[in-house]
Amino acid sequence: MTNGSQWPAFSSDAFLDVLRDVYFPRARNAIVECEGVRFRTLLDGKGHAVSGFWQFPFFLESLPVGEGGPSIPVPYIASVVRAITVAGEPGPPGLTAAPYVRWGDFATWNAFLKSRESISSGPPAGVLKKAARLARQVGPLDIRIDDDDPSVFEAILRWKSLQYRRTGIVDRFTVAQNRDFYDEMRRRGLFVVSSLRAGDRLVAGSIGTRAGKRFLFRMPAYDVEMGRHSPGSILNYYLIKSSFDAGDEEFDMLVGDEAYKFAYATHVRWLGSIGREPRSVRIIRVVRARIGRSIHDRRTYLAYKRALGRLTSRR
Repeated sequence: MTNGSQWPAFSSDAFLDVLRDVYFPRARNAIVECEGVRFRTLLDGKGHAVSGFWQFPFFLESLPVGEGGPSIPVPYIASVVRAITVAGEPGPPGLTAAPYVRWGDFATWNAFLKSRESISSGPPAGVLKKAARLARQVGPLDIRIDDDDPSVFEAILRWKSLQYRRTGIVDRFTVAQNRDFYDEMRRRGLFVVSSLRAGDRLVAGSIGTRAGKRFLFRMPAYDVEMGRHSPGSILNYYLIKSSFDAGDEEFDMLVGDEAYKFAYATHVRWLGSIGREPRSVRIIRVVRARIGRSIHDRRTYLAYKRALGRLTSRR
């Protein structure tokens, strides 16, 4: 039997317990199997494996053969790791990138920086010039990898909410349940909040999670009034360095193919689905893709949920 501390990051009891307590009170932790591949996640009240969860995107990694005990067959699982490649190599068509740094390939931090010099999206070492300029023009830099000031957590969520609205995508934090999830993750000590101050001013922050020997980089945000100084990229640089210094095996940048991630990434997990997508799941995905960008407040979100309820009940 696999020990709970050895589960993949998003299969741990700690993570699944929060997911269940906030979103799926009738669900239970389970080993599920689809097309011969096994995962540990929640099984909801309808017998569906919880995956492809857009409110808090995460992915599932398969369990070694024979580990975890008996499994329950399910017809479909989304957002699972289907392949891993070296960064820069093409992935399988139709899959989603989740870049990460594999630290075992580098004996020193300087060796890692040297390997990044030819990256087209901009070598990380150039960030140090931006940091020096920020310190010179605004004030001395104060970088805190684990900042327990609650105002930093609040600022990150506020900045992220504003970013969602600026870019025209769903502002998750207009929905109380989504905010509750972040609060509960923090309350249980599952988030690491990091910050960058210039002088007395908070200019950037991020939320992450340490899972075993992996640092999961979740939510970067910054003060847009300071955007010309690239404070987010400065904090990101020092977060990645702190992961190397801590002896982590990986710095995981999770789901998304943003260019700044590939300035650092050495490898990419490619995410996709397994099995046949149920009609109800397909309807939700299609409707969300079509109208989700217009959801900016709780009222329109509730209207969206009611529409989905009517559609999925026609089965």
